[in-house]
Amino acid sequence: QYFPGIPVKEVHAAIDAAYDEYEHHMTQVRAKGAEIIARARAEHRHIIVLAGRPYHVDPEVNHGIDKLIIRQGAAVVTEDSVSCYEE
Repeated sequence: QYFPGIPVKEVHAAIDAAYDEYEHHMTQVRAKGAEIIARARAEHRHIIVLAGRPYHVDPEVNHGIDKLIIRQGAAVVTEDSVSCYEE
């Protein structure tokens, strides 16, 4: 009803493709987070999880806090990269 002129089958295919791509993206985010965490642990560095809204990646909003933390020697990961852990 919301997409007149587009067959329902195509809408469902687009939805499935979007969910597949999202899952692929999240797999990459988690893998990169695990890589950063493993390297930080091996180097005995602190690990900081920066949590916030997606727009916080905008330098005008976050004021470079991630870069400031990195310059202080800590590793920075996002909440998306660690949200899969159950510990």
